[in-house]
Amino acid sequence: MEIVVKITGAVLILMASSYLALEINKGMTKELEQLKGLYNIMLKLKSELYYLNNPLPECFLHLSKQVDFPFDKWFYEMYESMSKEPDETFGDIWVRCTTNLIDNSAMSIEDVEGLFELKDKLGCMDREVQEKAIDYFLIQAEEMRKQLFLEYSQRKKVIITLCAFVGLMTLILLF
Repeated sequence: MEIVVKITGAVLILMASSYLALEINKGMTKELEQLKGLYNIMLKLKSELYYLNNPLPECFLHLSKQVDFPFDKWFYEMYESMSKEPDETFGDIWVRCTTNLIDNSAMSIEDVEGLFELKDKLGCMDREVQEKAIDYFLIQAEEMRKQLFLEYSQRKKVIITLCAFVGLMTLILLF
C-alpha cells in the first residue's frame, strides 16, 4: 500500500511541475499574441485616419467595436475621455488610457514603450505627422515582437527544464 501512495505522489508532483511550466508558457504566448494584435490594430488606426479621414475620437469608437479585449476597452475609454473631458489634453488621455491597457493585458511597459511616444504626434492635427508616427511605432512594434519571439523560444525551453528539475528534486527529497 505504501508504494502505491509514493507512486501516486510522484505522479502528482510531476504533473504539477508540468502544469506550472504550461501555465507560464501560456502567459508568454498570450503576450506575443497581444503584441501581434496591437500591430494589426495600429494598422487599422492608420487606415481610419489616413484613408477614411476620420477624426481621432471617431476612429477610436470604430476600433472599439472591431477589436477584442483589452483593446476594445482601451479605444472606448479614449473615445469617452475625448468626448466628455475637454479639460484634459490628448497626451494626458493617451497616457492614462495606455497605462490602463497595460494593467489589463499581458503586455509590459517595455513591450509598448512606443505607444507612449505617440501621445504628442498622434494628438496633432497634421495627418502626415500622425501617419509617420504610426509608421514609426509599427516598425518598433515589429522589431519588439521579433526580439520577444526569439527570447521566448529560449525561455520556454528553460522554463520546461527548470520545472522538470524542480519536480524531480522534490521527488528525491521526499523519497
